[in-house]
Order: sequence, then C-alpha cells, then structure tokens
Amino acid sequence: MNVAIIDSTGVFDPRGTMITALGSTSYKAELAVSAALKPGRYRGALTVRLCLDDANICQRPFEGSSWQIPFDIQVKSWLEPRTVHKLLAAEVGIPLTWAPNLSRLTKTITVSDNLGQASRWEARSNQPWLTVTPSGAAGETLNVQADPSSLPANSLTYATISVSSPDASVTPAQPIVVGFWKSGDAIKQIPSKSSVPSEYRRTVADAIRPYVYAHADGSQIDAYNIYTGALVGSLSAPGSSFGKMIVSPEGDFLYALDSTSSQVKVFDLRAGKLSASWPLITALDAHRSALFDMVYARPNGVGVVVMTTGQIMRAADGKVLGAEVAQPVRWWESSSDLQSSYLAASPDGNRIYSTDSRQHSPNTPFYWDIDYSEASGGTLSFTKSYAANLSGGNDQRLPQAGGIALSRDGKRVLMLSYQGGISVWSPSDLSRMGMLGSERQYEDGTLLVTADGNVIVEPMTYGTFSGPAFRVLAPDGTLLRTVNTSFSASVVQGGSNTGISTWVSRMAVSADGVIGIQRGYYQTDAGFRYLLTFTPIVP
Repeated sequence: MNVAIIDSTGVFDPRGTMITALGSTSYKAELAVSAALKPGRYRGALTVRLCLDDANICQRPFEGSSWQIPFDIQVKSWLEPRTVHKLLAAEVGIPLTWAPNLSRLTKTITVSDNLGQASRWEARSNQPWLTVTPSGAAGETLNVQADPSSLPANSLTYATISVSSPDASVTPAQPIVVGFWKSGDAIKQIPSKSSVPSEYRRTVADAIRPYVYAHADGSQIDAYNIYTGALVGSLSAPGSSFGKMIVSPEGDFLYALDSTSSQVKVFDLRAGKLSASWPLITALDAHRSALFDMVYARPNGVGVVVMTTGQIMRAADGKVLGAEVAQPVRWWESSSDLQSSYLAASPDGNRIYSTDSRQHSPNTPFYWDIDYSEASGGTLSFTKSYAANLSGGNDQRLPQAGGIALSRDGKRVLMLSYQGGISVWSPSDLSRMGMLGSERQYEDGTLLVTADGNVIVEPMTYGTFSGPAFRVLAPDGTLLRTVNTSFSASVVQGGSNTGISTWVSRMAVSADGVIGIQRGYYQTDAGFRYLLTFTPIVP
C-alpha cells in the first residue's frame, strides 16, 4: 500500500512532509507549510489517495480512494515587531594592546539603526587617552584610537564610549567598553607562573582584558594574565563541576555550565564573584556536561545565551526566552567531549548556525533565525531550523563535524571536519561555496577565528612526531605560519626535569588576536604539574 498527499494550492512544503505507517491502512502525516507563504489565512483541501501500485500513477487505487481533507491555516509572521527605536553598535567590547614590539591601538565599529532609519549619532569617550569619531549617520563607522603615552607600564586601563542620538526618541546604543593593556616588556612566548596538580580542561579568553580563564572540571576557575603569566585571581562556586564557558562581549560576565547542579553559573567579572545561578531544563552529569555548547548572541542589541540544551536565556537576568529551540537529535549521540565549538552566531546576532552530528558522519549543518523585541517584558522570536542546501549530492556533506565558526566579516561560515579540511558555506542558505585552502589534514578539535580574521587550526601529526604546533591561516586559507609550542626545561621552575608539553585542542586565542593560549604540563620528581602557555600568533 502506498499513500500520496496532493497539494494543488502550494501551501505546503513537500520537503517537510513525513508520512508514517501506523498499520496496513492507517497512516500519520506531518506537514510543513511553505516558507514562501506570506502572513494571512489559507483555505483549501488536500487530496489523499491510497494506491496498490505506484502512488504517482495510482492505476490500482484502494477502494474508496481518494479523499478530500480540508484545511484552514492562519500564517502569522514569526517576527515580533521591534517596539523600541535604538542605535546599535556592532561591537560592545574592545581589547587594545601596546608593547615595545607590538601594538593594537585602533578599532572600527559600525553604528546602525535597529529600525533601518537614517538616524544620526554622536559618540564620546570618557578618557583623554581614547579618541573617537564625534558623529555620524546610521551605517557609518565609529573609529577608535588609543594613545598609550600617558599610561603606566604593565597596567590595565578602562574607558567607556557612549553612542547616542540627537533625537531624544532614539535610545542610545549599549555603551562600548574598552580595555587597554600597556606592557613594559616585549611580547614573547611564556608559560604561566603558577601550576596546578590537575589538568586544565577548558579555557576561554576575556573579551576586553588580557586574561584567560581556565578550570580543571572542578569548582574553581583561575584567571591568568596572558602577557605576564601571572595568576590574577580565581572564581569559585563550591560543589560545582564546570564544563563549557563563555564570556559576554563587553567583558562583564562569565557563564559556565555546572553539571553538579544542572545550572548555568554566572560570574560578575567586574566584582570577581558568583552573581547568579540559572536552572537548565536538561539534567546534566559530568559526561553530558562535556557534550554541551553555548554561544552568546546580540539580536537587536540584547544579549542572549544560546545552549544546545535547547534553551535560550536573556544574558542580563537569565529569563528563559526559548525552551526547546532547534535541538538536533544527534547532539546527544557524541561519545567524545566538546573540543571546538558547535554553535556560531552571525555578527548581528540574528542567526544561529550549528553542526548536526558532531563526531558522527555524515553531517548536515543547519541554522535558525532569531530576533528580540522589548514587547511583553522581552520576547524572542525564532524560526524553525533550516538544513543546509545539499542539492549537489552527498559529496557536499561533511564526514564529521569538528567545529564551526564565522569569518570575521560574517560573509562565510567555516566548518572543520576530521581529515576533510575546512569547508566554506554561504551564510544566507548554507549552500556549499568550496574549501578554505587546499590542505585537508587537520585535526577536528581546533577551529578559531582571530580578531584580524585569521584562522587557527591544528595540523595532523598522525604517524609522525613533530612536536605540538598550530597553524595560522590567512582569511583566504593561505598558510601564514606554523607555530611550534614546545618549551625547554630551563623555563620551568620548581624542580622540573622535563620541558613543557602542550595540547593544541581546546586552545583559545586572546581577544586582541595576539596570543594563542594552550594547556600544558611538565614532569617533576613528585609527578606531573599542569599550567597554561602563551604564544604570540603574530610575527
């Protein structure tokens, strides 16, 4: 018996139709309306027929076939209208750096109008060492320039840029926070000055400070200065077992998954302490916590934390804006820990991209759109998930999903697969655009895009021993350099009888794009000690 559902109205999308046999003459049909439908009311009827031969021909129809099933569908816009008119700064955190052998003193940020109007804007810095473009129109750039001459060496200094409109009815943009590190010494490769008895498992770089945060799956997160190697503080939540961490783009908060309590622990980085705990809808344990990912996005200029548990929370207070959003079934199947990232957000925060299968094959990436409105105390609108356009056949699929990232300009989605290189996909519909460079032999645990648009990957060393290293690729995939990250025993203090060995997987890159941050270890007579290493990426 074969079943056919005929839609002559064009209301339904045949690609979204699923028919399940419940018995010999009983079927369940799940239908999806066409994405091309405009908001409105649609009435009509579907023709359903059962056939003893090919349903497309149906020369032997089942007795009584066919049937007319009427439908009456109201299509509403997925998007809740934006109720607050405001300015948006493309970035709200700026890390700047100066050292005798390197400087990062400028930044360019686009200012836009969230309703697409031609609003004017005015910008002001609250510090004399930081100058900004005084005014402009929506769509134009705000240029930031730092002068380090008046600042003391080995200091971290902050500034705030205010962006407002001369029209009082337009809400100012979120303030832009600048963190400026002035080094007294030349930047060079160094290990952290402190070590710990357990291996650091995860790291994340601060968004505006020269800091990195690391934990050993326990309840303490250590913070190190990437330019001095000094331990500058610790964050703790007794009894916790941390997993993935992310930092808000203005550097105010750190979010960490906690498998012990099945919560997101929120740390105020300005105060250096735990500020909130948000419950998850999914119960975690140490293993499952290692599988979940998070990403920070700013739709309509409002921060949200998107998690592979299906939850989306407002970053300011933990309000749940979505509870079961775009959960691919195979997120649950991976048997290996999260190495790279499996979520990525568009620069405007209105689209989330994800890999489907992580360590399984084949992989079909997908995306969904979101937007935030201040209506009803804060509402998040979101679409269903859309799978990548793989019309070219299975050769377009990824054999495994090793990580996902967006190019710095947001014009390409990059996906890494084991021994499959870095594939490039269109951000508009996830159609395959080609490959980034010709190299294919990369490990699947490292895919990072730096502040200047370069790409960090780990070359395969299977069957060889060339020491730990990572590669820096230009935005077009050209190999810029291979960075070896081994340390001799002479740089290690405290009775070491070996040099420092490092891991490339789960490495991080500083927000200013200058330093590669890796986990490392060395051996002493008393056993192994674990630490972090900091290696310049730029020449």
